[in-house]
Parts: sequence; structure tokens; C-alpha cells
Amino acid sequence: TDIAELWAVFQKFSDKQAIGLVENQSDWYLGNLWKNHKPWPSLGRGFNTGVILLLLERLRRIGWEQMWRLTAERELMSMLSTSLADQDIFNAVIKQNPALVHQLPCFWNVQLSDHTRSEQCYTEVSDLKVIHWNSPKKLRVKNKHVEFFRNLYLTFLEYDGNLLRR
Repeated sequence: TDIAELWAVFQKFSDKQAIGLVENQSDWYLGNLWKNHKPWPSLGRGFNTGVILLLLERLRRIGWEQMWRLTAERELMSMLSTSLADQDIFNAVIKQNPALVHQLPCFWNVQLSDHTRSEQCYTEVSDLKVIHWNSPKKLRVKNKHVEFFRNLYLTFLEYDGNLLRR
């Protein structure tokens, strides 16, 4: 995938949008995965921060640093901790400020996790731009292309990172 394609999405942001995210592809933020599951606030399914576009100048102009800190501090009074780190905080801020987010097409962050709905996002693997294994159960995720994903994952594990050095 050419990263310039993702970079071009910035041109689609409205004047108020400063954050580009893909909708979360599981029911995590709906709070119905198990009894007593209480996720952080979100708009619907929430958004996944595995792939994120940020218009930094715009975020600085609107006081992002104070915005996320105040939101986090307020939510931590009742939630006590995050479950999904930065993703919980982004979702809580977006719930209060929905105009900030530009929803990216789901092929920019196909999430392979427990309870994933990723198969509804694409038809063929050639449609995918970014695959995001966001589960410790990477090799046991259920998906119509599980063998392809498993082989891809195992191939990356075998790469020698030193080959990328100059």
C-alpha cells in the first residue's frame, strides 16, 4: 500500500475535523461482551486508534492537550483506569466532540481481534490497506481469510529487522 493514499485522506477532512479514525470492528464499546463489562464512553462502536490521522496544527489551535487531559481526569474518577489506553481517551473526547473525527474507510484498519466484525469491511484481501492484529489470540481469530492472515503474520515474525538498516 502506498502511504500517499492514506496521506491524501487529509484533503477530505472538513474544517472542524482534526482526527481520522476507523470505526471499532468489535462490540467492545457497546458494553455487551460479557456481564459487568463497562467500557469508556464512545459514539456507538467507538473508534480504533491502531491507525490514526492527526492534524496537529488544528489540534493545538483547539486546545487538544487540555481537552484530552480534562476528559481523562473526569472519566478516571469513575472508571479508575483505562482498558485500551489512548483509545479509551480518544473515544471519550470524541463522544463529547463528534465534529473532531473524520471516519476513515475500514480497509485502512482491518481489525483482527476477538469478536471482530472485520469480514463486513471487505470482500477480497486485495482490498485491504492495513491489517491490525489487536488481540493476543492472533493465530486463533475467526475470519474467512484466516489462513492468509496467519501465513502473513508468521512471515513477518521471521523477518530479520537488520535487513532494513543501511
